[in-house]
Amino acid sequence: MCVPYVRGVARMCAQVFLERILPYKEGKGVRLSTGDTLSYRINGHLTLWLAVFICEHAFTLTYLYDNYVKLAVYFVLCLFFVFSLC
Repeated sequence: MCVPYVRGVARMCAQVFLERILPYKEGKGVRLSTGDTLSYRINGHLTLWLAVFICEHAFTLTYLYDNYVKLAVYFVLCLFFVFSLC
């Protein structure tokens, strides 16, 4: 029963890993009250297509279709938990 959740956590960790290792452009964000600006790593499009390629070759896409509701609920709950801590 917890296999979709373990795979969900693994996918989130993989996204963070890809975001850190792939090439990126640095974007400037909002100006802070200290005068500094936040910088962002912008490589989401490359990360998306690489993740789709990896998912397609790592396991069958029917797993995603069969467990879509479980995975979607899990991601929503994780995001709610993460954003409620902020």
